[in-house]
Amino acid sequence: MAMGMSRDEYWHGDVFAALDYIEADRLRQERFNREAHLQGAYFCDALGVVIGNSFGKQKNKYPQEPYKFAGKGEAEEAVDAEALKAYAWMQAFTIAGKDWGKKNG
Repeated sequence: MAMGMSRDEYWHGDVFAALDYIEADRLRQERFNREAHLQGAYFCDALGVVIGNSFGKQKNKYPQEPYKFAGKGEAEEAVDAEALKAYAWMQAFTIAGKDWGKKNG
C-alpha cells in the first residue's frame, strides 16, 4: 500500500502487479537519492566558493550552468568496452576448459 497500490488492486488484481509497484518504488528511491546527491554537490560547490573566496588568494566562481548528464562519457564507454572484452575472453576460456584433461581418441 505504501508503494501506491490500492487495496482492491492488491487483493483482486494480478498477482504480479505488485512486482511492478515494487520496481517503480525502487526507481523513485533511486531518483530521490540521485537528486539528493546532486543537491549535495551544488552545496559543496557553493561552500567551496564562499570559503575559498574568504580565505584564499584566488577568487573562485560558482558554476554558471547546471551540471550536464547526457549519456555515457568516454571513460564509462572505455570501461564498458573492457568489460565486454573480458566477458568474451572468459566465455572462450570456459568453453576451452570443458575439454581440459580429456585424452583424444
